[in-house]
Amino acid sequence: AARSGELLLAGGMQVNVAVLDEGEDPDTCIRTHGGAYYVEKLRTSQPYLEYLLDREAAERDLTRGDHRREFLNRMLQVAARIPDAPSRDLFADRLAHQAGVLEDVVRTEIRKAAVERRTTFDDPRVATSRTVKTAEKGLVWALVRDTQAALEAIGALSDEDLAGLTTAPILSTARSLVEWPAETVLDTLRERLSKEEAGWMARVGAADRAVATASDCGKALRQLGCERQRAMLQHEIDRCQHLGTPSALAEIDLLLQKKQALLTKLESLRS
Repeated sequence: AARSGELLLAGGMQVNVAVLDEGEDPDTCIRTHGGAYYVEKLRTSQPYLEYLLDREAAERDLTRGDHRREFLNRMLQVAARIPDAPSRDLFADRLAHQAGVLEDVVRTEIRKAAVERRTTFDDPRVATSRTVKTAEKGLVWALVRDTQAALEAIGALSDEDLAGLTTAPILSTARSLVEWPAETVLDTLRERLSKEEAGWMARVGAADRAVATASDCGKALRQLGCERQRAMLQHEIDRCQHLGTPSALAEIDLLLQKKQALLTKLESLRS
């Protein structure tokens, strides 16, 4: 199916993916669930490139440099089949957000690869470790030095807030322990983290003082999470406008509502 999707994409066709239950095809789906069910599946189908990005990203740990490079190289092969430059740029921007790499880096690499018929990323920045944000270090420091305050701040973070953070494995593991007695969390956390993660956490915790309070660090990460989501929504809006199909234009209204809700949330966090 993936091969067929890429061939259709290369031919300039708009391709969507409707995911059916395992073992089903359109005929058995209609026979089992009825025509209305199948029509709804088609209505809520996902553009092929979005489907492929989400699927390939889900199969890798993009906080790891080797996994990130593998993901980017796989997507570069797909990008080479996109026939028009505007669509390649939109794909590059979404790919950059998914991988946590600067948009300009991905756009440049995809453009160069299209000319050179290359299928691997040359820019070393795609595999380097991501920068740890100050707010991330602040929460990790608090986990070591002021565990209760750290847990209160981490408990307010959503999956969207943690997405793309270098310390996501540490913070998400800590979040799973927010209901535990604070005095037991640090030892349990060390046991559940990798040796490298536990060692890095210890080094951060050895600092003399915090860069900011745990509460402020949590708030900063929630703001960054909203900013990332807003950027993704804007890319989706741009994509729909570029497609210009009736269904894509109808989707813009819903995307704008979500964007407005995020702006309201951001204003609340900034106040």
